[in-house]
Amino acid sequence: MSEALVVSRSSALTDMDASVAFTAVVEEFANGDVVVVVRGELDLATRDQLCRALDDARSRGTLVEIDLSGLTFMDVTAAQVVLDASNEIGSAPPITVIRVGRIAARLLRLAHVEHRLMLRPPREQEPAQ
Repeated sequence: MSEALVVSRSSALTDMDASVAFTAVVEEFANGDVVVVVRGELDLATRDQLCRALDDARSRGTLVEIDLSGLTFMDVTAAQVVLDASNEIGSAPPITVIRVGRIAARLLRLAHVEHRLMLRPPREQEPAQ
């Protein structure tokens, strides 16, 4: 298995006023793929930060993926952002959910929307030549 080569990391959007920090980090790989890694509490207070990170990722990548495995909390308004981004059709690159942790999986299952997400296992990233 080859190691992923991260070309750049940016958009570390952090809400330090919350009791638990929220971050949405955009990682760009040599092949043009972009992963938005989300950590902490994703809710009404932090959803706009996720939206900005997703917009940034779309402006850079041919394939945009989101990793929700680091969430410690997720509410329904945040789930709607993920669902909308995953189902958006148009000129922007599609967003695929590649990792769903226990917290996000439970909410998506209870809301009966997990079947509406573009969800797949993470793929191996090719290292730069």
